[in-house]
Amino acid sequence: MIGGVFDGHPWAREVSIRVEDPAHPAVAHLPASFTLADEIYQFRNFSREKVRVLLTLDTASVDMNAEGVRRTDGDFALAWCRQYGSGRVFYTALGHPEGVWLDPRFQTMLLNAFRWLAGDVAGDAAPRDNR
Repeated sequence: MIGGVFDGHPWAREVSIRVEDPAHPAVAHLPASFTLADEIYQFRNFSREKVRVLLTLDTASVDMNAEGVRRTDGDFALAWCRQYGSGRVFYTALGHPEGVWLDPRFQTMLLNAFRWLAGDVAGDAAPRDNR
């Protein structure tokens, strides 16, 4: 249902994040790229053929040779959405340290995602590879 399975967190630091779908209401308020200090997850059984990626890690901002990096494709999605049956799913890997929860950008993303989940605002969930 979610679209991937946790497979470790090779980084816990400030990273650069790219917005992949600036038209989606969950992330429309964010700049094209921004930095955030958080623990960064990687996923197995993750495929862009099943989800619409909204945020992704800019791999230039991390050491790709760090211990625990297992993805070989460099694809570290940090937020995505999808249709599941007749429902909607939103997931974000962000939100580990308290500071992220206090960040207005994160709070607004969650509020907008909840509005999208409830069907109050339109937003495409069709999978696409926009790397």
